[in-house]
Amino acid sequence: EVDSPVGILPPSMRELRHRLLFRDRIVGVARAGHRAIGRALSPAAFAALEHVVIMPNTTNTFGEAVDVALEAQGLERNRRFVTPNYITASHLLEKTDMVALLPLSLASRFRDRFGLAELALPVDVPEFEVHISWHDRTHRHAAHIWFRDQVMQSLDPRQQGIDMLREDTFIR
Repeated sequence: EVDSPVGILPPSMRELRHRLLFRDRIVGVARAGHRAIGRALSPAAFAALEHVVIMPNTTNTFGEAVDVALEAQGLERNRRFVTPNYITASHLLEKTDMVALLPLSLASRFRDRFGLAELALPVDVPEFEVHISWHDRTHRHAAHIWFRDQVMQSLDPRQQGIDMLREDTFIR
């Protein structure tokens, strides 16, 4: 049982209370010296690259919107490594020629630490929303209110001077 999950809102959680924390977008990333950086790749060329796939749970893969867009063209990503977390993916990208899909909010923070650069996506994907959710039974509980406020403040991009949807927020 989880009191206040944070993440992309799955349909099964629609009956809970929610608060939008921020909007983000999917970006492709690779080590800064990767041969695909700065090139306009076709969907087929992008899919053929060796991908680190981030699968935070057993049912969802981060970047599913990209997978759906590729599948509509009869393509799928060349999955070379699957990991449940973003840090492992970033470590792998730093030392290999693999690529990955990350939220822009993380990619911008990992850029310098792991020597990453943005890889242009060959398909259009919508932005996504990150919410905090909670049950009615904790809605007015003082400790839960305090906790939710702390999470909301710490994840508010405006508090950090970041506008996740501005064009110049992209990794260059």
